[in-house]
Amino acid sequence: TNKKFGYFSKYNEYLLEPVDYLANCEYTVYALQVSIYAYMFEQITGKKCASLKIFYLRDIDSKFWQEINVPYMRADVEILLKHYQHNNN
Repeated sequence: TNKKFGYFSKYNEYLLEPVDYLANCEYTVYALQVSIYAYMFEQITGKKCASLKIFYLRDIDSKFWQEINVPYMRADVEILLKHYQHNNN
């Protein structure tokens, strides 16, 4: 990931519609990205994801990985997919 990993929007910014209620920060963006992967995995395999994590390399020189648990944002993924499906038809 990036050199920094923010949990909050520094300037109180939000993502674009239809998820404009979510803060625009690395934590939210990556959690949403991983949730999209989890959703696709579930749709393709029929299996459920037990948990989602991000592994953040804090310092390349020290090779220290930080494990960050993130929520499965399934409802937000479905909102995104419906929004883009509706707008592309």
